[in-house]
Amino acid sequence: TDISMHMNQDVRYQWLTILMSAYPIGAILGATLVGSVSDVIGRKSTLLASLGVSGVLYLLTGLCIVYSEWLILGIIRITQGLIDANMVIAQRTIADVLPQNRHSRFFSYLYSFPATAFIIGPLTLAYCLPEVMVNEWHYFWPFMIQACLMGLSFLIIQITFTDTKQIKSNRTIQQDLWQFITALRHHSTYRSITISNCLLFFVYRGFLSFYPIYIADYFSANLTLNSHIISWIASGSLVTYLF
Repeated sequence: TDISMHMNQDVRYQWLTILMSAYPIGAILGATLVGSVSDVIGRKSTLLASLGVSGVLYLLTGLCIVYSEWLILGIIRITQGLIDANMVIAQRTIADVLPQNRHSRFFSYLYSFPATAFIIGPLTLAYCLPEVMVNEWHYFWPFMIQACLMGLSFLIIQITFTDTKQIKSNRTIQQDLWQFITALRHHSTYRSITISNCLLFFVYRGFLSFYPIYIADYFSANLTLNSHIISWIASGSLVTYLF
């Protein structure tokens, strides 16, 4: 973005690091929050609330970029991560309605859809949006489109999604967290799997987040080339999830 026009390179990278790490930090914290709330008020209500607020936050994100409000943008990104952990609700819905021996298969389908979006989205951005990016509002358009997609998703969920009858848990978040910590401390296999997945996710998300910036800065890659690179990388993720 034109954050580079307002700051020197060192400060620019510091802000980019803060802004791009804000969402994952919020998502980590929000996964437990969203899951617990959905156990209390229902999967559908939590999902609808998350989609509705996310749509508004996407619009605010675009406005913050247009007006260079980076601190507010960081707060919005953390908030987005907190409420945008919809994958947890989808996972719990699968667990509610399907037998355990089918969980892995449908979880792979579930994760393949975001990978597909990483292929379609950048290519759409590369070939369709440049025609409308003609004024100071050009960075606002992708976020406006994302907000519209959130609205469409809201309507689809409202019409088609039937709330599952989840089992109410008497355990508190603190008890669940302590059980998780205890399992990490005393079960070496569980600890190894958890740490490995954490490191893989860290490397994967970090690469996807910062590699396009590296390509743009050091090779002067334009929007089209950067979008192609992201799509090709995401293609590998899609294949991995499906198989």
